[in-house]
This record gives sequence, C-alpha cells and structure tokens, in this order.
Amino acid sequence: MNLNNWIMIGLSIVIGAFLTFVRYKDYKKHQTLKTQLESEGEKLVSSVKMRPNKALYGLLAALGVFMGIAYFVGDFYENIALTLILAVLIGSEWLNYQATSFLYLYERHFVYNTSSIRYKSIKAITPKNKRASTVTTLSGESTLIPVEAANAITEKTAKKK
Repeated sequence: MNLNNWIMIGLSIVIGAFLTFVRYKDYKKHQTLKTQLESEGEKLVSSVKMRPNKALYGLLAALGVFMGIAYFVGDFYENIALTLILAVLIGSEWLNYQATSFLYLYERHFVYNTSSIRYKSIKAITPKNKRASTVTTLSGESTLIPVEAANAITEKTAKKK
C-alpha cells in the first residue's frame, strides 16, 4: 500500500465526516421541530411516507458486495478502510432519508425536512417540475417539497375549509 492511497483514504474520511455532520445537523433540527410542536400542544394528525426504501436498500446491498470483495481482492486493510468509509456515508444517507422521506401533518403545521410551516401562512403551492413543488409563504419564504407532500398538504388544507 502506498502513501497516495492513504492520502485518498484520509481525504475520504474528512469528506465523509463533513457530510455526516451536515446530515446529522439537519436530522436533529427535524427532530427538534417535531418535539417543539408536540410540546406546544400540537397533535400529530398523520404522517405521509413519500419515497420507497429502494435507494437505501440498494446502498446496503452495495455495502455488502463491497465488504465481500474487500476480503478477496487487493490490500485487505485498504479495502476495510474504504468499506468503513462507505458504511459511514450510508449511515449519513439513512439520516437524510429519515428527514426527507416523511411529511408530518399536525393540526396547524406541517413538518418536512428542516421546515415547519403553518397552514394559514401558505400563500401558494406551485409545481416546479414532475417531482417537486414550491410552497411559498405569506412572508415570501419558499420551500421545495416533493409532489406527494404538496398533494397531502393541499388535501389537508382543503378539508379545513
């Protein structure tokens, strides 16, 4: 194993740690928003799962294949280091999945990713493309959400009227 490989592994660890930190920070903010609403007396009406687990299962399968290859091909320690980096990155993607794949509908708010928006403050929900819509609030803030979330929010606000 040469020095260049260890430098690349070191850089991969730094990048992986940064990505994990960002994903964890977003996940904690997501959880804090939910906890804050519940402590204020908001009741969770429903939650909507928007994406299937296919991508996450694909990443786990890739990790399994890579771990299998690590034992038979090339330098063992180098492959184990790369496998551990891949495992950390998959863990950070799992945190991202938890925050971005569920829409939580409360009585007066909805929570998606790191956003909590009151239904009354929604000015418009406009489609951006086939898979995403933009929620614009009365204060002018815009939040990008999946079409499934936009449909659930529209349905919830229509029931209230």
